[in-house]
Amino acid sequence: MNARKKLGLALGSGSARGFAHIGILRVLREEGLPIDCIAGTSMGAIVGAVYAAGALPQAEAMLENFDWKNMAGLLDPQIPVSGVFGGRQIEKLLKTLLSDKRIEDFSIPFAAIAADVATGEEVMFTSGDAVKAVRASMSIPGIFTPVPHENRFLVDGGIVTPVPVRAARMLGADVVIAVNLAAEMSKRSYIKPPERDDDERSGFDASDMVNSLRAVETTLPPFLREAIQKGRDFLEKPAQAVEEWFDDKVERGREVLSERATFFSDWVKKDDDDIELPDMFRVIFNSINIMQGYLAEANFAQSPPDILLVPDLAEIRLVDFNKPQECIRKGEEIAREALPQIRAALAG
Repeated sequence: MNARKKLGLALGSGSARGFAHIGILRVLREEGLPIDCIAGTSMGAIVGAVYAAGALPQAEAMLENFDWKNMAGLLDPQIPVSGVFGGRQIEKLLKTLLSDKRIEDFSIPFAAIAADVATGEEVMFTSGDAVKAVRASMSIPGIFTPVPHENRFLVDGGIVTPVPVRAARMLGADVVIAVNLAAEMSKRSYIKPPERDDDERSGFDASDMVNSLRAVETTLPPFLREAIQKGRDFLEKPAQAVEEWFDDKVERGREVLSERATFFSDWVKKDDDDIELPDMFRVIFNSINIMQGYLAEANFAQSPPDILLVPDLAEIRLVDFNKPQECIRKGEEIAREALPQIRAALAG
């Protein structure tokens, strides 16, 4: 009698879109299809780790009851920073789901994918502190601070491997279901193209450059504009500037901490068409949209999955954390459509 083929999942990055992974896992569980291993990147690592740790029902209950207007409580701004948020509150949330478990204690083999921000190397966690591994895998560059680990600084694995098919195979999967959340990202841009007059000049001179730099500076958040000005002062009056810079940063830190709740609560409550992200966030998230779409295709060319699932998430942005049920439903839909293909692959 032939041995049963091992089924592995490669859960891709996609921030809020990653709630779709929950819907896919639900369907596989309901259909009695055993999952033998999971590899995940970023949000895929979060959902995959929670499932492998046996905590998915707890996470689903948390989603049902969570008030997304209070999302600011999960964020901890830091100034000065290598990322806007320190990630300590996210770690606390992960600990409520994963406790102090180590990856090797999970019920099935699991891998979380991160990236070395200095070298660009993929870093795969298959053992060790589960919270640390997941926290590293989800550290979006510029948004969350990198995670120190064995003389490396680790960031979101999506910058090198958005959908970790190869990792799933390394865990022992014979059949790999890959979930790509980046395929439709290009349809939802965060940046509106600038309008150009028909008679606008195509040339570019020194005055254009000066004006452009000034225009860019005006789009920065107030505390960054002031930091730039403080840098100019520093060059002219070093001693005085250092003292003023330190005092200003302390005060700015207090202001950010007091303002973050209002900012993010309003952000979540607004209608999609009314949301205007700060320019820094807009640039970061749109860059991720573009990069991960291309990277996923390149990864699939080298390590093709047996089954590729692409949930219809074109209208879900990376930051739409207040729409978990819609994402879960989309995940369920795509998984049910693929059931005949999955069963055929396992039987073949």
